Order: sequence, then C-alpha cells, then structure tokens
Amino acid sequence: MEDSDQERRIQMRTPTKFYASLSWKDGYATLEAIDLGSGGIRVKLPNGSGPLLSQEVEVEFEIPDKDSSVMTKGVVVHREENVLGISFDPLPDDLCAEISQFVDENGWLF
Repeated sequence: MEDSDQERRIQMRTPTKFYASLSWKDGYATLEAIDLGSGGIRVKLPNGSGPLLSQEVEVEFEIPDKDSSVMTKGVVVHREENVLGISFDPLPDDLCAEISQFVDENGWLF
C-alpha cells in the first residue's frame, strides 16, 4: 500500500449521478461526478486532459434533491487515468451539514 493510500481518511461517500463544473488555471470542463462526500468529490474526465495532481481548482455543482448550489475551491489530491479526486477547501458549516445529510441518507463507508 502506498503512503498516500495509508493517509486517506475513512469517510462516508455516496455515488452520484450529476454533473459538476470544474475550472482550473488552463481550462474548464463539465464532468460526471462519481461520488460525493463532505470533504470532496470524485469526477470522471472525458479524456486524459484536465488539471494536474496538486493543482488548485474551482468546483460547482448542485446537491441532488436540494436547493443548494455549491461553489468552492479545492485541490486535486488523486488522479488515476481519467478519474480525479478533489479535496474541498473548508466549507461553511451549513453547506457541509447539507452535504453530510445527503451522504448519510444515500452513502456508503469508504
């Protein structure tokens, strides 16, 4: 097991079926979200392009079945082929609570 795998925290995530907008220094894309947790999101790139590991990004999406729109900054913490793992910058408490509630209702432990 690699060090980065050992450092990952256990957290609740939920599979998702929505799209997220992602922007970074050299680009922009609308991507399929794979799963969501209160600490971050995984998205699928349509091809091998996109932000690099450790690159700062801005993410925008709507929480399914909620009226909440999320627009936050984050960092690419995982990249494997066409899947990116993005860790959110700290979110406001109310928004973090809404994501956590959505994940608790629909999620699984990772």
